Amino acid sequence: MSPAIDFEIQAVDSAHAWLSQQQPKRIERGFNSKFGKLFDAETSEYLKESHLAPREEENSPFDSLTAEQTRAEAARCMHCDCRKPKTCKLRNYAEKHEANQRKFQFADRKQIEKFTEHDHIVFESGKCIHCNLCVEISSRQKDQLGFTNIGRGFHVKVSVPLNKSLKDLYNKKALECAKACPTGAISLKNK
Repeated sequence: MSPAIDFEIQAVDSAHAWLSQQQPKRIERGFNSKFGKLFDAETSEYLKESHLAPREEENSPFDSLTAEQTRAEAARCMHCDCRKPKTCKLRNYAEKHEANQRKFQFADRKQIEKFTEHDHIVFESGKCIHCNLCVEISSRQKDQLGFTNIGRGFHVKVSVPLNKSLKDLYNKKALECAKACPTGAISLKNK
């Protein structure tokens, strides 16, 4: 069931309880990590996966759209959502342990980067928790290019070595990394 449907069911149950003069159940909201407002320079990162064609005319939410208009609007999606909403281990463990992301909020966050040049995967470095599963997977095939740690100390980041591009990654390894990534930082492209 999608989170939207879960929320709708909870809303219906709450309305029923209120009309029945009972105490409504508390609506549980899942842990949701947010970047906050995108900086102007970051908007272009999310537009990389969008097909922003100008709209023919402005439609109100109540107008019916043709199938072609619906596909055109769907193609405008910037994919700013979580790519592993049900299986994200960060989300699941944060909910289990009742984590509060605001408790340890830092003043500045790293600028969001989104690497989309690979044929099958997307890498969003801001979602990376440095678990190094992708580095371990990459190290198994020593003759192929894969993910590695770059930098030292607090500035270590997961990336592709030797100033290579994400598109140079070996496809089988890239797909395995996307499957293993616990947070969706490395994920399959939406086709």
